[in-house]
Amino acid sequence: MHASVCSYLKSVGQTNSVPTLAEGLEDRTDAFMQAPDRFEIRVNGPYTKKLPGLHEARIYVNVLVTSTMGDERKNVFALDNILGFIHEAMDTNIPLFEMGASADSQTQIGCMSVIADVKIIHFGQLTPEDRIRQGMVTAAYLYHFER
Repeated sequence: MHASVCSYLKSVGQTNSVPTLAEGLEDRTDAFMQAPDRFEIRVNGPYTKKLPGLHEARIYVNVLVTSTMGDERKNVFALDNILGFIHEAMDTNIPLFEMGASADSQTQIGCMSVIADVKIIHFGQLTPEDRIRQGMVTAAYLYHFER
């Protein structure tokens, strides 16, 4: 589940030309940390529960977006634009893949359904000295499976 969510959201970052990091799966490079706009994917779970005849798994995903406030030429809505396309990407079912030994051996086994409001949280400028703003998009997903 973790790998499927991270792969999906990393492709969203690539499509929109925003450097993306899957926390716990990748290292923070100097190039990533120096990017004026970037986002980090965090996945918590799965949290599982046994139900009659099947199992339920829930995961919680949050994406932290960091945007450096630039000079007057930088779009002042850069942070909001990034939060918006991530929100749109997270407000849908996410394909779940069984990952094989190689990147080419992936089999889709279902979809994780979004089960709660997808929320955007604005943290604003972190400190008066740092010209960095942050925001976050959060969502929860559910998957039912047989064992």
